[in-house]
Amino acid sequence: MNWIKQRILFIGLKLSRAFIAPVVREQLMEVRAELAAHHYLGPLSRRFLPGTTASLRLSALMAVLSDICVNGRKSVVECGGGISTLYIARLLAERGGRLTTIENDERWCEQLNRQLEAEGLAEAARIVCAPLRPTRLSLAGDPWYDEGILDSHFSGEKVDLLLVDGPRSGPPRYPAVPYFVGKLANEHAVVVDDVTRGVGKFLPRWEDQLGFKFRILGDYAIASTNPTFKVFVAVT
Repeated sequence: MNWIKQRILFIGLKLSRAFIAPVVREQLMEVRAELAAHHYLGPLSRRFLPGTTASLRLSALMAVLSDICVNGRKSVVECGGGISTLYIARLLAERGGRLTTIENDERWCEQLNRQLEAEGLAEAARIVCAPLRPTRLSLAGDPWYDEGILDSHFSGEKVDLLLVDGPRSGPPRYPAVPYFVGKLANEHAVVVDDVTRGVGKFLPRWEDQLGFKFRILGDYAIASTNPTFKVFVAVT
């Protein structure tokens, strides 16, 4: 009987190492990534910035900010605004460039504008409030930002960094690349959040449209026309 108990304990330990330990290790790496990103963001954090449950993770934000610095991005567009809006605008205000943030919630647009004004960043960023409307670009009939409003803001403008973090996770975000693919500069990058929450399913479609592959880093993915592109990764 003791032999059987020891055998069961041995098997249990092996299963624990095989299945539980990798999960715990991955969680610890994610925590490490967020803490490291928080440290690096220090110079851009001059006062408390309000975040929400939908805010871009700091490790993903670090990848965006690093791309701006390394590749000299000047025209940045983000679909879905939040705490990332303020960090990106602050960096562009220091380095030169402009951020355009697209949002569908009118009250949130007003909140973002107030925050930008309070931070003295109104010249470095603009908020485009575009309600959700039906679009031919949708995969499953989901509405997307009003293209008529977007057309009036992006006529002739070339975007060198596109961040996709809205409107909602999953298929509703799909139209972002089909809409902007013809508005991207020759050298550009695309960052997309919430890969594990539905967005990852259509990354291959986006890769066909963009002509290059995404690199998946946890819950976000990034792709660039620069073949030697380096990404800030805090999980190593």
